[in-house]
Amino acid sequence: MEWYLYLGGPIKGGSYEQANSWREETKNILRPHNIICFSPMRHREHRKQETSMQDGY
Repeated sequence: MEWYLYLGGPIKGGSYEQANSWREETKNILRPHNIICFSPMRHREHRKQETSMQDGY
């Protein structure tokens, strides 16, 4: 059986790296346990250079 988890959490005010790194690490840890993670940062690679994420991420 697969489980699904939405990785909500802080985004605004931090860098792309800060908003995304813990989500990627969590996805990698949970994948072997059949837990599929979804992130609000998916499809946002174009914002990698941002140092302070604001509304409209």
